[in-house]
Amino acid sequence: RHQLQKYFQPLVDNGVTAIAPSLSMLLEVDKENNLVPTLYAKVAKDLGLDIVAWTLERSDALSKGGGWYYSTISQVLRTDSDVIKVLDVLYEDVGIMAIWTDWPSVATFYANCKGILLR
Repeated sequence: RHQLQKYFQPLVDNGVTAIAPSLSMLLEVDKENNLVPTLYAKVAKDLGLDIVAWTLERSDALSKGGGWYYSTISQVLRTDSDVIKVLDVLYEDVGIMAIWTDWPSVATFYANCKGILLR
């Protein structure tokens, strides 16, 4: 935690208000096989940084592991619909303010169902 705080603090001190890490830097799997925020994501939020995640739908099908973007969580991805679970953890637990995606239909559907502004 301390090492990450030392990494982020100069950004905060110089007026940076948002970061844009890949999904693999924001999500991991806990001992109970739940999707959870990484320490990186927690420290960034603790320091008040907004998070823009990338990229929701760019790689292989989630039923095939999802490729590089999903490398830290592929062991719990079973179907392509798991993208909704990923997005929900990113929004609810990581606290993203926005997400980049090559195919915006899923993010738009999620935001409309939740009644939220997800840029």
